[in-house]
Amino acid sequence: NTGSTISNAGAAGILLQNSATGSIALSNFQITNPTGEGVLGSNVNNLTLQSLNISDATDGVSLSNATGAISLENSQISNSTNRGFFLANTTGTVSSLNLTNNTLTNSNFDAVRIDLSGTAVVTNATFSGNTITGVTAADGDGIDIEAINNSSINATLNNNQISNVGNSGIELEVQNSSTFNSTLSNNTIDNSGGDGVVFLHNSDQNLTMTVNNNTISNSGTAGTGISGPPTNFGNGGFGIGVLTLDDGNLQLIIENNTITNSQDSKIGIAANPATVNPLFAGSSRIDTRVRMNQMTGTGVGVGTTFPLNNGSFGALSDSNSTVCVELQNNTADDVGVPATGYRFVGFSPNVTNVEQTVNTGTVASTGNVNTAAAAGTCNLP
Repeated sequence: NTGSTISNAGAAGILLQNSATGSIALSNFQITNPTGEGVLGSNVNNLTLQSLNISDATDGVSLSNATGAISLENSQISNSTNRGFFLANTTGTVSSLNLTNNTLTNSNFDAVRIDLSGTAVVTNATFSGNTITGVTAADGDGIDIEAINNSSINATLNNNQISNVGNSGIELEVQNSSTFNSTLSNNTIDNSGGDGVVFLHNSDQNLTMTVNNNTISNSGTAGTGISGPPTNFGNGGFGIGVLTLDDGNLQLIIENNTITNSQDSKIGIAANPATVNPLFAGSSRIDTRVRMNQMTGTGVGVGTTFPLNNGSFGALSDSNSTVCVELQNNTADDVGVPATGYRFVGFSPNVTNVEQTVNTGTVASTGNVNTAAAAGTCNLP
């Protein structure tokens, strides 16, 4: 179906239900001021949405238990009282999820929200070339993807422009026995109330994450910080924050990012910081390569209450966990009191290992930290 105007609908502008076979394609619809969602779909298969203009809906697009290939392309969604795009699956497999070249403005809550639970699977998800601005709620994110129970997703987020959001620019979260592997590249994130990018690894699975060539500025303007369960963490907002809360391991690559003016550290990595909060206990291991990042500008958390935040870069291990950092060719402004470029913390008996090569900025450590680990100590690809 193509080319129609729908105004002031008494419920959803377009309702799609129980099309478990075949495919549906909608294009060039203008949907204005429905009482409910712009497009509402449940149990739909192979759905393509192109060149839609949706305004003043509750959710611009809301889908549940969709399967097959799902895409939203070249569309404009504005003034959603809840979310711009929302997918909630408890079962079934989405072979590909593509949100490409869309503009989402002035969502009240998350501009894009993906909730996976039960045994739901998204084989490949791509979020590319989207422009997101103006998420008003204090806990509203630009892109928020969450996987719980035994669900799984592989996600690529690239070339997105995200600005002026209440909480995190990009928030990724995994819990229980779910899997979530991700790559974030060439995104620009500015003026987020909380973190620029945050990953909460609260799963017992071994995962991978790559964050490269992103430009992140002015994180933590509202001081909301990491706000996912089980509780808040930090003093305002990391440029890039990665936190493990359970027994799963993580291979993490952070390289070629430019990060300026974050309220907390520009890059903060923590494995099970139970000393900060007992709910963060676990025995995970984070192996990370951090190289060729530029970390500059003002802003740092309160180091006297949490030493991870006292510096442009911070890494911490606690609760029988290990953090291993391969640190190469980074530039970090010395910030905080005392002024520090790189802060490493190991709450005994846990170990933070650091392999260092040609970094600019002062290095400081607290507790059980080896700042001269041999090359090859970290388990990285």
